[in-house]
Amino acid sequence: MKRKPEVTAIVAAAGAGRRMATGIGKKSEKIFATLGGKPLLYYSLKALEASPEIARVVVVVRKRALKKCHDLVKRLGFKKVQAIVAGGKRRQDSVENGLRFAGESRFILIHDGARPFLSGRLISRTLAACRTTGAAIVALPVTDTVKRVKGSSVDKTIPRENLWSIQTPQVFRREVIEEAFRRWPRGVVATDDASMVKKSGRVVTVVEGDLFNIKITFPSDLALAEALLRLNRKPRE
Repeated sequence: MKRKPEVTAIVAAAGAGRRMATGIGKKSEKIFATLGGKPLLYYSLKALEASPEIARVVVVVRKRALKKCHDLVKRLGFKKVQAIVAGGKRRQDSVENGLRFAGESRFILIHDGARPFLSGRLISRTLAACRTTGAAIVALPVTDTVKRVKGSSVDKTIPRENLWSIQTPQVFRREVIEEAFRRWPRGVVATDDASMVKKSGRVVTVVEGDLFNIKITFPSDLALAEALLRLNRKPRE
């Protein structure tokens, strides 16, 4: 009997990228911005392709980027990519579209295509935690002082002891994330997948992330990533 694929990775790459527009052009997709001579999306797909724990990959992009993404995957030979699908208006809509193509996998890993420094170590640690609790995310403790501001004045200082900055990947048992989508109010915007799972009554385990697992949001982030590559900074295995 053929074994069912255990882990499907959904790469969420359908964001509008408006904050990157000044750096790559208003009509360009952020995921195709050049980093180290390759498209930004290449790095996430490379990490997932190399991981022995990932069986298949679903890439979610904006509708207008479908052909370009198909061409990229074919040209670079990413054999684990089984589907490239159009995203929705909101991130949660895009992930839900991706879930429809996840096959019969037991676990779903969701990763932002704009985080190029995904490592095998992060994949393994987050998946291991998910196997125990059903839901796991990577995050880093907040180190800066955090203040709430009203208008242009400081309102109060927020204690940072229990504050964490959330990254991806986020990994869930398939039935957990599907239940979260079923129960989530359709008109409410979710900040991330873990918030939906938590709202459904599930415990979400936090795994310590990687300082270098940065998200490319602004042109300055792309410049930082280029600097990391020039310094031969490689994702930890």
